[in-house]
Amino acid sequence: MSKKDNDTINIANLFRFIKKYFLFVVISSILGFVISYIYVYFKPNIYRATTTMLINKEKTSFSSKEDFLKSAFGQGVSDIDTELLILKSESILSLALKQVDYQYRYYGIKNYKKVELFDKSPILVDIKKGFNIRFKLNIIDNNRFKLIAKGKDSSGKKWKYNNIHSFNKEIKNRYFDFTVKKVGKLNYKSYEFEILDKQHTLAYVKDMLNVNPVKSGSSLISISIEDTIPQRAAEFVNTLTDEYLKESIKRKTKQATLKLNFIDEQLKKITDALKGTELELERLKSKSNSVATTSKRSVDVKVEIEKLNLEKKVITTLLNQIKRGKSIENIAIIGVENSNSILALISNLQKAIVQKKALLQEFTPMHPEVIKVNATIKELKRSIYQGLKNTLLVIKEKEKALKAQYNKEQQKIAKLPELERKLSELKRNYLVNEKIYTILLEKRSEISFAKASTINQNRVIDKAKVPQKPIKPKRKIVYMVGTILGFVFGTFIAYIHYLLSSKILYKKDIINITNQEPIIEIPCISSYKKGNLLVLNSKYEQAVNAFRELRINLRYILDKKSMVISVISYDEQEGKSLVSANLATSMALSGKSVLLIDMGFANPALNDYFGVDTANGIGDYLNDDLIYSSIINSTNISNLDLIIAGNYDVGTIGEKIDNKKIEELLSQIKKFYDVIIIDTSAFKNSVENKVIIDLSDISLFVVRYNHSKRENLEKLNKLKKENSKREFAIVFNCAKKETI
Repeated sequence: MSKKDNDTINIANLFRFIKKYFLFVVISSILGFVISYIYVYFKPNIYRATTTMLINKEKTSFSSKEDFLKSAFGQGVSDIDTELLILKSESILSLALKQVDYQYRYYGIKNYKKVELFDKSPILVDIKKGFNIRFKLNIIDNNRFKLIAKGKDSSGKKWKYNNIHSFNKEIKNRYFDFTVKKVGKLNYKSYEFEILDKQHTLAYVKDMLNVNPVKSGSSLISISIEDTIPQRAAEFVNTLTDEYLKESIKRKTKQATLKLNFIDEQLKKITDALKGTELELERLKSKSNSVATTSKRSVDVKVEIEKLNLEKKVITTLLNQIKRGKSIENIAIIGVENSNSILALISNLQKAIVQKKALLQEFTPMHPEVIKVNATIKELKRSIYQGLKNTLLVIKEKEKALKAQYNKEQQKIAKLPELERKLSELKRNYLVNEKIYTILLEKRSEISFAKASTINQNRVIDKAKVPQKPIKPKRKIVYMVGTILGFVFGTFIAYIHYLLSSKILYKKDIINITNQEPIIEIPCISSYKKGNLLVLNSKYEQAVNAFRELRINLRYILDKKSMVISVISYDEQEGKSLVSANLATSMALSGKSVLLIDMGFANPALNDYFGVDTANGIGDYLNDDLIYSSIINSTNISNLDLIIAGNYDVGTIGEKIDNKKIEELLSQIKKFYDVIIIDTSAFKNSVENKVIIDLSDISLFVVRYNHSKRENLEKLNKLKKENSKREFAIVFNCAKKETI
């Protein structure tokens, strides 16, 4: 048989199997639907509110020393991942949670279903102690309620509480302390409430919040939250983005303020120096009318030296900060040349610190990811410190060269008359301070303007709207899945039942155990009455055709002029006598001379089919010296004779069968009949049937649907091995249409 044929048979058997257990599978499917309906009924609707924001990537140029003030105090590249972490940080979430309440959760219970009331709760709780505990209120009347709660104390010991209280009165014990206030009409018979502490509130919101790029590499990010209250979801997402934008502007404004403070401090020192120089110049000018000529080159060199002093001061301050272990992620590098690499390191340090803060919200300090980030931060700080030291060495070398040049200019001035020399020196210092003052003033003006006009480059593209439809549970899908699972479960249980069943149900069962197909499948006739010959009734056409097919199949198998057929089974009530009587009748009607012998001594039944009025039978032949012709009886069926069981002792009849008389009888009557059919007792009651099998040309092993046990077929396999020279065929009796 081909694989395709096997697959076809398997599919057919599957549908037949389902049909057999149809009612059970249908009930299971309905049960699956009901369970899914109950699940959906109790499952609250979940809504999702979403907003879209554009994160601009701000890049800072470090191409010249004029741009360093724009890069001071840690300004640098705006990294998308960093901004995502900031949006999910506890600091930003806490600001949003101050305006949108996720801490206080109130529920009404009706028809066993719990509904969150949000801002429509008729009760409010003023709590001092008892956070993260679920309390239930069963309303007694407008003034009283029964409070039910359970939890664990600090030692892990479980506790329960059940007591009656009044509204607007403090409830206090070792586990909780709060007051339940009635502020509206009590529409539910039961209520529940739970007040979360800050950490549990943050954890709940973070679990519901999703912040992700719209697509990989995109500057557009999607911010959404799932909630049972659609209004609260939309309000929270919009509040979160507003607070994020405000904090972003605050960070930029703070950076500008730090720059201005530093510049103002330097301007004050230079202003004081200019005032002192102006007074000294006026005094000397009053003593001399000559105008001293000041070396422009000397002034320029002095200005450069002062700039280097400013750079040295900045770097020295930073190095001292690092040595003292102070935070350096927001340090300012103002007016320092060639600081590109250090600024880049500071920018990376900022990102790493933000990443560490985000990780610590989810993991402990010993988590591998936190350890990895700590190592990165440590290495960045070391690199920044080393970079600052190297920059300081370069500045000192420049300063040394400029001082040497300045000393040469001073030697030239020293040759001038003393008064003129002093005047020239004062004027030179004045010009140096004036030039530095002008530079700082310009920078202050730029930063003040930038601070006043600070705007956030990040912006909201689409504000969150109140969602109208829940995203889950998806009712239709849940119903469908529940029904399918019910169907699968029912089919599975039915299949397990089938596997555990010891009865023969399908032709496939016979083939699997015996590796032999039944020679015929005789249909089950619901209106059949015992003792009726099926082959004589035209309304049993299927049975008539089945026995005709059996007759033809036997002729092709044996192809003998005279054949002996024994009809056997392992158990009672499997249909041996029905098969024997109808097969004999069918063969007789076809023109064959047939002798039917009833050797079912445990329960003889053939006479019920033919109604022969005689006293002697095969039992009498075995017990006495009767001649065989005296026990053969004619029937009302032409060409069909019958030997009934007759008279015998059940206890000793087996020993009689085991002698030579049966063999002698068969040898004598074979020449008169084309076919001899022997109906036997069940094997479990008559082991002497082996003698009859040995004398038969073929033995028909009858198996009855949903009656014969699978182990019966194992007995047949054993019987076939013991009688390997004999032919065996299987008759599947009462086979229902769906089992064929």
